[in-house]
Amino acid sequence: MKNYKLKKISLAILIISLVVFLFLADTGYLVVFPGSAILVEELVEVQGYPYQEGNFYLLTVSQLKASPVLFLYGILSSKTDLYKRETVIPPDMDLEEYYELSKEMMANSQIKAKYVALKYLNYDVEITSEGVLVEGVLQTGTAYPLLQEGDIILAIDGEEVYFDEQVVRKIRNKKIGESVTIKINRNGELLEIDVPVGSNQSSPEIPALGIWVRNKKLRLDTPIDIEINTGKIGGPSAGIMFVLEIYNRLTTEDITGGLNIAGTGEIRWDGTIGPIGGMKQKVFAAEKKGADLLFCPVENYPEAKRYAKKIEVVAVSSLDEVLNYLKNR
Repeated sequence: MKNYKLKKISLAILIISLVVFLFLADTGYLVVFPGSAILVEELVEVQGYPYQEGNFYLLTVSQLKASPVLFLYGILSSKTDLYKRETVIPPDMDLEEYYELSKEMMANSQIKAKYVALKYLNYDVEITSEGVLVEGVLQTGTAYPLLQEGDIILAIDGEEVYFDEQVVRKIRNKKIGESVTIKINRNGELLEIDVPVGSNQSSPEIPALGIWVRNKKLRLDTPIDIEINTGKIGGPSAGIMFVLEIYNRLTTEDITGGLNIAGTGEIRWDGTIGPIGGMKQKVFAAEKKGADLLFCPVENYPEAKRYAKKIEVVAVSSLDEVLNYLKNR
């Protein structure tokens, strides 16, 4: 009887241990699921300007640590993708820090969206920044250990930079194997450092240094009070949809034509649209919502078109292209 009880206890412990392993063990991968299509008008408040007819939807993805169970699901499901953790998150950054960085990217995206929409409509807008902060340095990147977390980038190849995307563009305009001269402020000391240009881990054809950057103390003064509240949503990919919502509020004619329009794309200061991640999952989210139209960056169009079954997909590279498409539709 005693042996029988011991066997039952041992079996129970084994089963519990197996369940814990299957659901909680870390495989070193992240799994990306389709997220939601969220009505942008519920997130944006433009003081004195009411909602227009028609709807804009931003698209999200859900990203989780892949336990063995989720890893298997990620392999079997046609709607998910698996990524090695180090291709997404710097090795010395934990998930909480990465989520904080994602929130900062969202905050910057909102500032850019306000700026682009208002400038497009000829409002006076003033923007200031104290430089570009190095948020993290990949140990496998060419900038390690030449650049350090906390460095403030002031100039690249002798030309001053004020915004994060200026840094990204200047690096991407170099050739892999070339060198770039970066002027930084490190704890009050001004330094000029030559950094070899390497390649992006997930896209080896793209020049990169292996650094994460963001604007330091970015401030925007606008003649109209605009508030955007996205809660826990992070990342820069909703930028173009914020621009469209703000633009639509400030014009007399509803540019949606009564359509339900989903979209994704990082907005840049000059009104151009940059590529995003999770395109496949965002297509599924847009179709689940029943959206009529999906705007996506040109770079993401092949993937979006491959997975779209019901929705019309339109590739765009700038705000001008989006507005012209809607006006001439």
